[in-house]
This record gives sequence, structure tokens and C-alpha cells, in this order.
Amino acid sequence: MFTSRDYILRQIHVLSQALATVIGKRDRLTLAELERVMSDAIESVTGTDLSHFRRLSRQELHELLAKDGDVNSELAVALADLLSADEHPAVRERAAWLYEAALEAGGAVPYDIADRLARLRNSQATD
Repeated sequence: MFTSRDYILRQIHVLSQALATVIGKRDRLTLAELERVMSDAIESVTGTDLSHFRRLSRQELHELLAKDGDVNSELAVALADLLSADEHPAVRERAAWLYEAALEAGGAVPYDIADRLARLRNSQATD
């Protein structure tokens, strides 16, 4: 029998595979192909496509990822990692929101999450 933890781990796996594809094949895929990889992964995990995802408010994003009222920090980080690979400013903003949500959730987060968040914020300032 699958637990909610198994479900979260499967979602993280989907996001990790998409991130590996985006990073590993960035120079061989067209922008449309890269967006399709990201959109498919986001839709698989969140149920919404990339174009809709770009328009979500911070609260809507939180509600989308919150199970029982809490955002899973590991899932938020995995999704933020994938989103931070996108050049679209709205997507990168949502990545920053997810890193912040992971920090606020108080769960396990990577040791360099503050650096990831700072890089995103710095890239937004130069856009």
C-alpha cells in the first residue's frame, strides 16, 4: 500500500527527472521542447500547466502545494529547482516563492537554499 510519503517521493522523482533533462539537454533542445518538458512535469505534479502556473499568486501556489495545510519542503525545493532553470521572470519568481515556502515550512531543506534564493533574487534584479 502506498503512503502519502510514497506519493511525495514519486512527485519529487518526476521533477528531478525533468530537471535532469532540462540541464542535460539544454543545448540540444529548442526552447519549445524545454518548455514542454517543464510543463509536463509541472502538470503531472500540480495538475496545472506552465502557462497557468506562471499566473498563480503566492497564495494560490501555496494552496496548490499544501496538503493538510502544510507545504512539503522537499517537494517545494524540487519544484523550485526545476522552475529556477527557466528564464521566464514569472517562473523564476515562483521558484523564489517556493524556496521561501520551504524555509517557512521548517522541514528538511538543502544547506545551500539561501544561496539558491539569493541567486534567483539577484537574477530578477538584473532582468
